[in-house]
Amino acid sequence: MKRFVVSFGLATSLLSVSSAQSTTSGPKFDVASVRPGDLEHGGVGQKCTGGPGSPDPETYRCPCKPLGFLIMLAYKVDLTEFDGPPGLKTFDTCFDILAKVPPGATKDQFRLMLQNLLAERFHLSVHHEARTLHSSALMVGKGGPKLKAVGESASAGPSADGTPPARNLATDPPWTVSQVGDRCFRLTAKRMELKALAGFLESVLQTPVEDETGLIGLYEFTLDFLPPGYPSAGESDVSRGDEDCATDIYSALQRQLGLKLNAAQKLSRDMLVVDHVDEAPTAN
Repeated sequence: MKRFVVSFGLATSLLSVSSAQSTTSGPKFDVASVRPGDLEHGGVGQKCTGGPGSPDPETYRCPCKPLGFLIMLAYKVDLTEFDGPPGLKTFDTCFDILAKVPPGATKDQFRLMLQNLLAERFHLSVHHEARTLHSSALMVGKGGPKLKAVGESASAGPSADGTPPARNLATDPPWTVSQVGDRCFRLTAKRMELKALAGFLESVLQTPVEDETGLIGLYEFTLDFLPPGYPSAGESDVSRGDEDCATDIYSALQRQLGLKLNAAQKLSRDMLVVDHVDEAPTAN
């Protein structure tokens, strides 16, 4: 099975450091199970279900999630606000969580329960740092954008009262990501704002990206690209013949969408830094 290595590297300068913390005090799950997941058949694409605010608030199921994802979920941070050891930067292992949530628990209490679970089972300890990050700006490239503008109801007519039809985001998401072959990733957008595209690029590049295109509305497009860390066509023994997948995401944005990424400015952000975490959980 192919190992997907994700780079968390960020150009930073240390401003201040708080003391390390690892806590098992506060709210906890009534019962919780943590087991190794099955990447081969489960896949990291499965959604976590249940918990506070859901139709099943007292049962939380989270199948096949990398440990780094669980830490970000517990502390409510994204990839540009999170840093840790190399073991958290790969998606070659995942874990299944099944937990019973106390009745009436809030979302904030739930996150504390997940933090305590990670501290107990993985001996997780973290601290916060203020760091300066170099951001990028998403802009329109030379020659203009190559995007198709769409309306909210482009693929379906309005209802009898003239309002757009309700969409089931589970079966008709505004955009999806898939892997094509061994190396290429494909973003398929049906109704995507450029602000959302900037957020997607943040997750790929793991550095802040600001939307400075000036384009508003929803767009339909397809973007085939190589994430950072993947070999280009000239560096790889794999020859698939698709030119769009032979370039990095910077070149793909320019050629396929008429957009570009420019260095913008330095941003100060509070970073969650992992001091220690075990690779495997203690026994249930």
